Amino acid sequence: MRKTLSLLLTVALVVAMVFAFTGCGGRKADYDNPIAAVMALRRGETITGKTVNVTATMNFTPLLGDSGMIYTDVNVAEAMQVSVCPDAASGSDVAQGDEVLFRIDSIDQHVPGNYYLNGKVI
Repeated sequence: MRKTLSLLLTVALVVAMVFAFTGCGGRKADYDNPIAAVMALRRGETITGKTVNVTATMNFTPLLGDSGMIYTDVNVAEAMQVSVCPDAASGSDVAQGDEVLFRIDSIDQHVPGNYYLNGKVI
């Protein structure tokens, strides 16, 4: 009985340590920030369907249609502006300073150098 209890305790401890060291099963983003994602796009990588860590630079701001904006940044050295636009269903609760994981569903570029990453907060 004592051996069985000791074995169960050891197994439980190992399982707990595995969860702790892997971040409790959390997903790691494909890109650290939206600028890194666009730089990968410029190198010819396909970023649609990939994930990116986003620190919101603004509260969710509704746009036309069923989306809004939570992030925008200008990178003068690379001559680009990047905006992150989640759909309203997934992004409406995002506030400035929040860190979220964002899945890129599509990219719009209406003006050269201006990238709009459309998708969902997951």
